[in-house]
Amino acid sequence: MNINDLIKTLRGMTQAPISECQKALKECNGDLNKAAEFLKKSGAAILSKNADRATKEGVVCLSMSEDRKKAVVARIQCETDFVARSEAFLKGASQIANIVLNNAPSDDIDTILGYTYNGVGVRNILEELAASLRENIVVSKVTFIANSSGKLYKYIHGNMGSDCGTICSIVAIDSDVKSEAIETLGKNIAMHIAAASPVSVDIQSIPTDFIEKEKATAEEEAKKAGKPESIIQKIVAGRMQKVYEESVLLEQKFIVDNSKKISEVLSDIKGNVKVAKFVRMQLKE
Repeated sequence: MNINDLIKTLRGMTQAPISECQKALKECNGDLNKAAEFLKKSGAAILSKNADRATKEGVVCLSMSEDRKKAVVARIQCETDFVARSEAFLKGASQIANIVLNNAPSDDIDTILGYTYNGVGVRNILEELAASLRENIVVSKVTFIANSSGKLYKYIHGNMGSDCGTICSIVAIDSDVKSEAIETLGKNIAMHIAAASPVSVDIQSIPTDFIEKEKATAEEEAKKAGKPESIIQKIVAGRMQKVYEESVLLEQKFIVDNSKKISEVLSDIKGNVKVAKFVRMQLKE
């Protein structure tokens, strides 16, 4: 095999730039396997060297089981938008999400870096991407969701292919109704979540710190406006009602039909239909 064929083959194996393939083949006396290993080690060195470089671009990638009972959303970041949209980066990000899906649920990044599936590891993929794309590549966030009693429905905003985009949302819906209408509704609610960014399914499940922060803000604004103490709590209550309508999924106006709340849309369906939980992740938060 001549040098050009060796470079072409090595590029196909590693996605590394031509200049790096030439260097690796020279260092390894034309041995393809040794050259591939050389580039792999080079990727690990690049990750270490570039660890302090900012990773403000990337994608959010989604992977879901065939039975739609479990899924994972992962944010994989890099330095430039050019790399984020490259075929190699998108393929690698998709592989990472799939590997994570096929391991035990965890949101600990160090644990996730050690995950493997079918002989391929998360850390290996990051090193290979670093070697070929010459940027700092990181897994910055991972979220699992499962729904044993129903199905999961997904939506990807800014879809770049390989189930990667700028925003991914998944909603878990429990229902004793099986129809095309439920399938459509599930997909539309997932789209709604991506657009409206709710903080919880219902009022009862709003995080306490979120409520306290909103109440404190409303109270402070009322005091600055010179409102008497006797009506401040009424003002806070009114503010919180508006917060619920803007931030709680079941209280939000449905983006597909803004004449109804999500809760009203669910009530209109014959049978038991319930939103159990959801996840939403975006690239830039």
